[in-house]
Amino acid sequence: MYQTYLSRCSQKVAQDCRDEIHSSVVYGNQTVTEKCCSNLVNVVGKQCYDDMSKYVATLPDLNPKKDEILQRSRNVWNACATH
Repeated sequence: MYQTYLSRCSQKVAQDCRDEIHSSVVYGNQTVTEKCCSNLVNVVGKQCYDDMSKYVATLPDLNPKKDEILQRSRNVWNACATH
């Protein structure tokens, strides 16, 4: 059930914004464009975004950087929400 919810959340992310948002959150090497920020804030929404970020941060390969990922996730949301 939770996987279905996360899948629905991820489907809300515009196809051309997925890599951009993922790189911004996971690696911190990308800036989210205004277009993708708009998609994130107005279509995906905070709850879906937060839940997806938390899930990604718990994946075995990324878990050692969990705190960094969650901080970048908050930074991305805050930057996008102020656009």
